Amino acid sequence: MKKKFMLTLASMLAVSTCYIPSASAASDIFDNYEQLSSHYKEGTDFSIETQSKPNDVIILAIHGGRIEKGTDQLAKAIAQDDHS
Repeated sequence: MKKKFMLTLASMLAVSTCYIPSASAASDIFDNYEQLSSHYKEGTDFSIETQSKPNDVIILAIHGGRIEKGTDQLAKAIAQDDHS
């Protein structure tokens, strides 16, 4: 059951990364993290969540939350308690 669930999540991720938008992406507001963090505060406007596990696998959701909705939940579901 768990293996089937993980395969389904991996398939969904693979399909979603193959999508090529027809419209151009919005330009960046900030040039770097230093500029962003001077306007937005961690814990109020955004959060950084991590878990460290002793293996060679890391699951990232760089634009989780409001930027790309659902990617943070997907990363947490894939990582579970097994991966960083």
